[in-house]
Amino acid sequence: MSLIVRIFTVILALLVAFLTAAVVLTLGFLLPAWHHVSGDPGQSQGLGFVIAFSFLVICGLVLFPALIIVAVAEGFAIRSALFYAVVGGATGLFYTFGLGDYLPDGQIGSGFGRDTEVFAAAGIAAGFVYWALAGRHAGESRDPPPSLT
Repeated sequence: MSLIVRIFTVILALLVAFLTAAVVLTLGFLLPAWHHVSGDPGQSQGLGFVIAFSFLVICGLVLFPALIIVAVAEGFAIRSALFYAVVGGATGLFYTFGLGDYLPDGQIGSGFGRDTEVFAAAGIAAGFVYWALAGRHAGESRDPPPSLT
């Protein structure tokens, strides 16, 4: 696989992973109280807009750290699903505790509550999706080392 194809694969896999995180965050936070938000328990037409907005926010917040993680994983040819899930969950926890100072009353990041679990679950899901699409082939685009014989 050429380097250009690998770069496009990584970018597409990151976007799909960010979309997965947006879906998990939206469903994790809004679904339990959706009938209070929408007014009608059967109405879910606004859910797509919320997921799209969450996707844009996640892309803006997580793109640079994700590119660093991907570069390290590609450089060291790390292909473990556990690595990507743990790093994704750690990134979700980092953003959970990091956002506590910027939200009213410090609601997010105040402890290990449901919000922390949802952020960690979104990171784990995104990490696993990235591994399934691109991470399991990490480091394959490099040329093999020359043989000694």
